[in-house]
Amino acid sequence: MSMMTNTLGRYFAGRFLVSAVGVFASIFVLLVLVDYIEMVRKTSGLASASAITVAQTSLYRVPQLLEKLMPFCVLIGAMTCYLALSRRLELVVARAAGVSAWQFISPALGSASILGALAPTDGAGWQIAFALLAVGPAVGIVAMGRLRRRPDAVLIANGH
Repeated sequence: MSMMTNTLGRYFAGRFLVSAVGVFASIFVLLVLVDYIEMVRKTSGLASASAITVAQTSLYRVPQLLEKLMPFCVLIGAMTCYLALSRRLELVVARAAGVSAWQFISPALGSASILGALAPTDGAGWQIAFALLAVGPAVGIVAMGRLRRRPDAVLIANGH
């Protein structure tokens, strides 16, 4: 069971990362295009502003916006990931195999924590808020693990 859970956990984490990075890349492209068009509109009266200079300025502004939007990228990526897994009935199969909801959510939580730790910030960004929010699911995972070790809890969960 441990090997299956590890393999399934890596699979769910990979699917989550692909979704989150895909949403992040999509929003990056959208922001670059919208910001470039806005900068072209603002600098249309300046004869000295070339298209390359405007594009460079736009590219330099986008990371600030992406830092503010990264939590939403992770949120939308998680929703997209689990919606896709649900539509293909992969979550149903995992539940039928005895994998709890906490076990297939925890790889995404770990991946999101790593993404948050790797994200550059000015020091007081959303990572602090995410770290505070991550305590709840972590406590839930520990509590569910302890509960599974109790024989009476297993009987109750099986409907006896």
